[in-house]
Amino acid sequence: MIAAAGPNGLSAAYARAFTELLDRIDAGDAVMFAAVRGLKKRVAVRLDHALCERIGARLTTLNLKITDFACAAIDRHLNATPGA
Repeated sequence: MIAAAGPNGLSAAYARAFTELLDRIDAGDAVMFAAVRGLKKRVAVRLDHALCERIGARLTTLNLKITDFACAAIDRHLNATPGA
């Protein structure tokens, strides 16, 4: 669960969520991206360069905003985590 990751584990939790979503997309799974509108809570996380490149390539291919991608990844990760 991301909230339980703590400040040092937050980047790792986001990286896991983003990687899981990218893996699902690469596997050909249908993924719905809800458009995120309105005020957003900003979160700063440090991610591996290779993961950033992979996300960037997918955003371009899917014509997707990073906010919509991130929200879908986190939502899927939290809903797949027992006890979340």
